[in-house]
Amino acid sequence: MLDKVDPEKIAQLMASTVMALAGYAVGTIAMQISDVLF
Repeated sequence: MLDKVDPEKIAQLMASTVMALAGYAVGTIAMQISDVLF
């Protein structure tokens, strides 16, 4: 079933995963910074 994998689909999946992780990290850091500042 997975003998033929679309590289473009993998690239999109990796990009969306990286974007989600980056957004989560930025949100977490922003929350910590706002906790410290305010």
